[in-house]
This record gives sequence, C-alpha cells and structure tokens, in this order.
Amino acid sequence: MCTGLEDKGGARWSFKPSVMVLCVLLFLCSLTGSLSPVEAGDTERRIMEKIIALEGTLQELMAKLDDVGKRVSALEKGQPARRAVPKAERPKKGATKKPKKLIDIGQGFSVIDLEYEGIVENTVFTGKLENSGGRDFQFVLIKVVAYDGKGKVLGDNVLNVTGAFAGVTVPFKITIYGVNTRDIVGYDFMFVKGF
Repeated sequence: MCTGLEDKGGARWSFKPSVMVLCVLLFLCSLTGSLSPVEAGDTERRIMEKIIALEGTLQELMAKLDDVGKRVSALEKGQPARRAVPKAERPKKGATKKPKKLIDIGQGFSVIDLEYEGIVENTVFTGKLENSGGRDFQFVLIKVVAYDGKGKVLGDNVLNVTGAFAGVTVPFKITIYGVNTRDIVGYDFMFVKGF
C-alpha cells in the first residue's frame, strides 16, 4: 500500500503500512486519551482490562484503516475512491412508529437510541448520530462525559464519526475507559466540531 510514490519534484519516498498504523494509533490515542499507561500498582486484572480495551480500540482503528487503504488503492488505479455511505433509515411499511430517545448535541445533530453497558471496568455507549441539519459533514467529532452522583467527572472520550451527511443516521460506539457503569449517574453528549 502506497510504497514507492513519487512527488511533483520527482523525489521518491515510501513507507511501511505498519509504521503508518502505529503513527495513526498513537495520534488517535493521544486525542482520545484511550492509551492509559500501565502503572506499577496495577493488578494483573487491571492490566488485562487495559489490554482488552486496547485490543478493541485497535480493531476499530484497523477497520477504518482498511477502508482508507481500499480507497487509496482505488485512487492509485485511477478509479473514483468511494466511501461506503450509510443510507438514511426509512420506516418499514406497516410498522408502528415508536418515539426515539433524542439527545440534541447541537449543530443540527442528535443522538438517538442511546444505550450503554459495562465491559470489564469500561463503559461502552452505543447509539446513532442523526444529522437533521441541512449541511453535509464528512467527519464529526462528538464527546461523551460521564458523571457520578456529586457531579464529578468520572471520565470522557471523543469519537470521530464519518459520513454524517444531511438526513443520514450513522451508528456509533464510544468507550470510556476505566469507568464502571455502576458509578455513572449522569452523562452528556456534545458536538465538538465537524467538517
């Protein structure tokens, strides 16, 4: 993938996919804060939890990287690079319309069908991001913050959702690492930025 490319000045350069994966991983983890170091006082159980959480993050990043690789290969072959665009959900005929749980996060975006569950000592939020505004976005950063009963922040994380075009509903999954669901009393979702 992308080895031996030549720039406009005629200089040749190349890179290995594994180096790119590492760089992307470190960059994204620094943005999301999901790469927590193993500390001296951590028990074996906590270390395993961190490894499991990191493995899940790596799988998500590899899936996104695979999509980018396919688009780059298409461009190299002179074909249009098409991103898989999720289709807007349409109600089935004869289906009764149940009310959606809707969280307005700003800029014409809402989070719907939100659920969360505990996985080891982490909390995983799943739902759908709905763009009811009139503007198309290739990328949207959303943030979730979890609070305890006293309003203290337990943890947060940021997620990049792709393909949030006008009228489209996109599924998402975001994990707050090191926060157990039993400690969460409240949470906030917010729009960070998009382009």
